[in-house]
Amino acid sequence: MKPPSPVTGLLAALGWVAVAAVSTALLLPGDPLFRTVVAAAAVLLFAAAIVAPRASWIAAALVLAVSGASSLAFGAREPAVVAPVPLAAFLAGSAVRALYDLDGRGRRGLTPVLRAGAAAAGLSATAAWIWARSSYLLLRGVPPPRVLSESGLGAADAVAGTASVLAAILLAVGFHALALRTERDARGRRLLDVSLVAVGVVAGGVALAQRAGVVPFLRAERWSLAGRAQSTFTDPSAAGVAAALLFAPLLARAAAGPVPLRLAAGLGAGSLLVLVADAGSRAGFIGTLASGLLFVLWALTRLAAGDRPGLRRRVVSTVGTLAILAALVFAALLAWPAPRGHASLLARLEASFEPAGTSPESAADRLVLYESAFVLFRQSPIAGCGLGTFRVRVPDVAASLGKVAPSDHPPSLYLGVLSEMGLSGGLLLAVLLGLLLPALGRALAFREARTEEALRSAGAAASLVGLLVVLLFGSHLVYPEIAVLAALLAARLPFPDDDTAARLVGAVLPVAVAASSVLLAGGIVSQAIDTWGPGAAFAHAPSAGVFPVEREPDGRPFRWTASAAAFRLDGPDGPSVASLAVRNARPDGERLSVDVYWNDRFRGKVLLAADRWRVLTLPVDGPGVLRLVPAATFRPFERRDRRSLGLEVGVAPVLSPRGPG
Repeated sequence: MKPPSPVTGLLAALGWVAVAAVSTALLLPGDPLFRTVVAAAAVLLFAAAIVAPRASWIAAALVLAVSGASSLAFGAREPAVVAPVPLAAFLAGSAVRALYDLDGRGRRGLTPVLRAGAAAAGLSATAAWIWARSSYLLLRGVPPPRVLSESGLGAADAVAGTASVLAAILLAVGFHALALRTERDARGRRLLDVSLVAVGVVAGGVALAQRAGVVPFLRAERWSLAGRAQSTFTDPSAAGVAAALLFAPLLARAAAGPVPLRLAAGLGAGSLLVLVADAGSRAGFIGTLASGLLFVLWALTRLAAGDRPGLRRRVVSTVGTLAILAALVFAALLAWPAPRGHASLLARLEASFEPAGTSPESAADRLVLYESAFVLFRQSPIAGCGLGTFRVRVPDVAASLGKVAPSDHPPSLYLGVLSEMGLSGGLLLAVLLGLLLPALGRALAFREARTEEALRSAGAAASLVGLLVVLLFGSHLVYPEIAVLAALLAARLPFPDDDTAARLVGAVLPVAVAASSVLLAGGIVSQAIDTWGPGAAFAHAPSAGVFPVEREPDGRPFRWTASAAAFRLDGPDGPSVASLAVRNARPDGERLSVDVYWNDRFRGKVLLAADRWRVLTLPVDGPGVLRLVPAATFRPFERRDRRSLGLEVGVAPVLSPRGPG
């Protein structure tokens, strides 16, 4: 297999650098110290991937393990999606290093299908971005803020959510391909094992230390009120599913191989149970239960019935003993009083079986999410509503059904793909499952000759089967750390290039990609047409490009504009006057020129002296859209404030009838 061309490698590296840069701008909070630390970690991982491509895996794994709690360590109230920045830098360095890899790329695995899915996700993300910004405002250069729903969610939230989901998909593609290259030899496979064990030991160790009171909890306020822990992951749901993904592979690693690695894996598997219990993640509990039972009861039964009974009997007895001890430890964790009286998981499981409850996580609310997802799919069955937009759209959809639903991710990954990417995304998902399921079957059948390799594949397969079950009632792949872990485990599965299923996918995939691309491109055009007029731009608020109300020292309310602002003024037809109080509050004291448009017609310039309020009046004929474009913007002195500000305006413009003369 020929090595990658220099052009391809450089383009891949530049692409990952772009992912890191965009993720920094859209996903990270404005704290300069926090951004500096994340950027430094990204630079170090980039350099390590070039200089020490093998050892840098462990560094990347440790960054993955702690990225979810990093913003909380800097005093933030909510965790930030940090992982895409340093991990994309690591993949950029790996792409540069791959230029010197003379042995080729290694196995293909799921890489072709994942790349096709990433391309489709990019098209869907473009449609979501147009919907969030609206083509009307995009063509007129009016940036967010823009309200997208009756619940008050804005365009910035929607764009950041879409970027986060797209970054998770891209990271899964990159890490799966890189893991396949790394696993070409025994040393590389051992290195990936050490990396996964490191993630499990760090995450489980932090959870154990938090339970013992040695380490304080780093979690968002809402999770603290609910008594749920997140260890070092983005939130408790991500923590629980990450523990479920790591549990069976660590059990497999504890059964064979070097003694130090086996001991570390066993300790990591046990401490992950503490994480599941305190995270209160029902998805994590079900995933851990499904993968653990599948690995112990099915995989090890097949192993015990094979050849070399002495060795295999020892392996079975080792893992069986660990599984029994794990079950006892898990039961003790659920029964042992936690600081709030119960383990978080036990409290949530008890609430699930209550005949009636007022919890926002009740079964009735979950059913509303399912129903809303079906409604969104029926509204746009071909291209979907746009990647990552479900959580912004669902409150309004539920309201149209006469119900209330929280802003949340899709209740099921499979249903989420259909609602956000339509049948176009569902087609690629079906191709992915068509390649994945036979590989899972081969792994659980112990096709590998060496027992250690068979255990590695079986542990990964058991975890992925558990994840497929979890994804029936969750969409946890939206978390970058979960997407990366799933991609790494999928690289352990046997994907022979000459397999019938692989050849079938090779024949079907180009057709599926072409069909999905055309349909999703049509979705982009459809979103552009649907949001072409001012009705869509101002559907939920009469203004765009203006920030929330603030108050001057004397108590007068005002709003800052961005680089442009637009206002829809409603009123009776006929001669009218549009009026709006404006003020040039530039800190440099310079005059400010403002272009004024009414219904997209240029009506002149206004020159505003510094630090004076002025009422801007404009004779018009009936209702319309007033647009203001300041000639210059500035950044606030507050370092955490990332806004680009234009001028101050009154709370709302007024359209009043114009008298004769």
